Amino acid sequence: LAWGAFALVLSVGSGWLLADYLTPPAVGEPSQALPVEESETALDREIAPLVAKHGGRTGAILVPDGLDAFAARALSARQAGRSLDLQYYIWHNDLTGRLIGREVWLAGERGVRVRLLHDDMNGNDRDEALLLLDAHPNIEIRLYNPFRNRSGPWRVLELLQRVYSMNHRMHNKVWVADGRVAVLGGRNIGREYFDAGTESNFRDLDVVLFGPAVAQASAGFDEYWNSDAVVPIAALAEKSPKALASLAEGMRREARGREARPYLERMDASP
Repeated sequence: LAWGAFALVLSVGSGWLLADYLTPPAVGEPSQALPVEESETALDREIAPLVAKHGGRTGAILVPDGLDAFAARALSARQAGRSLDLQYYIWHNDLTGRLIGREVWLAGERGVRVRLLHDDMNGNDRDEALLLLDAHPNIEIRLYNPFRNRSGPWRVLELLQRVYSMNHRMHNKVWVADGRVAVLGGRNIGREYFDAGTESNFRDLDVVLFGPAVAQASAGFDEYWNSDAVVPIAALAEKSPKALASLAEGMRREARGREARPYLERMDASP
């Protein structure tokens, strides 16, 4: 018992004293939200005249429906031509998570700069999908307050050792397209947030903003993205190119598959 108590005190004590030194420092290059333009992208051309027409005020749409919430994200990703800045506590590796991930990938393929910031508390089984996106030259993934140990019992041990710092989590949910549209609210990314769960779904609320207030969401994102608590996933984990290629092909097949098509068709009908 004495040795057990000593080991526990040593583990927790070392974590308390050394917590700030156990995670690799933020090695990503600082970056800022890209400035909006008058008519560079489809979202610029659609929203700039509306803002001017209404005296520079911000427009807002409340979105209580989960399917509409999925549509707000997917359709703004499809319309984006300059940037996507995405910040989430949870991004499930399920049907809707992969479908949204595919929209992000396709935006990168069009030349859109994508920055995705993910809290690492629930990220231990998502490295593969995140690394697939991060491998794209136009997409960068960073993790908030990450584990050095990506899986297995060592991850649990690190949680115990860093108990004083590991409870510092990022619950923000931010989706900004071209600096013109922001989707904010209580929804993470996953089936149960978008009315796609087979057993239960959350009731939640998003607000979609158009106009000057979107800059406030972008500024908050930049503050997190460039903070010392954030580390690029490429500095923490790696997967073989063969494994990533296989995952990418699986996502392509799923997006055309029997389970996804009815959901995407329902989304296309969303107002």
